[in-house]
Amino acid sequence: MLMVGAESGPMRGSGNTTYLPAFVCPVPAGAITPNATLRFGGHINKFGTANGGHNLKVTVAQGANEVVITQAFINASLLFFNWRAELTFSADRKFGFMDSVNVFNGATGSVAAGSFTNYIAKNAGSANLGARARSASVAFATYSTPPTQETRLIDFDQTSEIRFYLGAVAADTVAMNSGYAELLSPGTDPSFYVPSNATLFFGHSLVEGTGATAGNDVVSQLRGLKPGRSISNLGLGGQTYAAGSASFADRVLADPRAKSLDMIIWGPENDATGDGPTWANTVLTRLAQIMGNRKSGAKTIICNSVTSTAWNAGVVAAAQYVNAQLAASQWGSLIADMYTPICTAAGGYPNPAYLATSDTIHHNDTGYGVDANTISAKMTALGWT
Repeated sequence: MLMVGAESGPMRGSGNTTYLPAFVCPVPAGAITPNATLRFGGHINKFGTANGGHNLKVTVAQGANEVVITQAFINASLLFFNWRAELTFSADRKFGFMDSVNVFNGATGSVAAGSFTNYIAKNAGSANLGARARSASVAFATYSTPPTQETRLIDFDQTSEIRFYLGAVAADTVAMNSGYAELLSPGTDPSFYVPSNATLFFGHSLVEGTGATAGNDVVSQLRGLKPGRSISNLGLGGQTYAAGSASFADRVLADPRAKSLDMIIWGPENDATGDGPTWANTVLTRLAQIMGNRKSGAKTIICNSVTSTAWNAGVVAAAQYVNAQLAASQWGSLIADMYTPICTAAGGYPNPAYLATSDTIHHNDTGYGVDANTISAKMTALGWT
């Protein structure tokens, strides 16, 4: 337990968006261990009668850096509010994955959806959680556009602080009672009753198999090339690396199996833009989250981008830039080069012989066979049996 029973005492509001410090919880150097879970919460009491809401914010701070890990905007009618949140850290402690559990209002007995809005900080803005939901991630490191440079905002090998703030309208008084923060043991890895070489294949429609006849998608053909390996097709059409409701990267981060099971990822194409550095930064930043959440020794293959006949020359050039950045990254040895055998037409476009009928990017059975051979060869090169 880092902190228990903390009380702020009555705090006079000076405006909802002006946060006043309620209390601070010191975090010793090294206390946050890989994959640890931080649970924090408390009870908020509103004394005033003004018809204005009151707000809560919790941050992790170190030196001049401060990262918001939860922020709640609470309806004015909620006079008593119990709240709890849990933040699970990635294996490298550069990212955290938040669950918000806000379940009790002393005035009415429950908190209904819409009574408050809870936001969790992310790389680019905030994720609205509604009444009960899970965000993608909180970042304790940032990444520049290529050549990518990492900046650690919070280094948990050094001392840090968890800071609790309250805000209220000028005519109200609020207090945070019984605030607490506790570290939960990361425990042991969950037991998965699957073959030791079970493989998860995440991605978009090229993984799902759009354009293939039954049994000839890339995953099915890869199973034929690796008959002793169980490979799960986790592709979903339209999904991206970028965070959001259609993000396969978010699915990877939320899937406990993806911490330790063998995994293949294919997905830059739906993040395509003519701005190569921006596209590459999206992919590399999300890969940093995914790889940071993987257990040491977990086997991973990352597929680079093929192109589409619908893309203009600028987007094709951007795809080539992304592929070059992937090859030069710290995961370069894990890259399966999907581009070179498929995109053999002039200008870096896909060979029409590999495209599905009347399609600009999805492959036919022959094309998916080329894809499967590329990945199979990479598996062999990396020593996957």
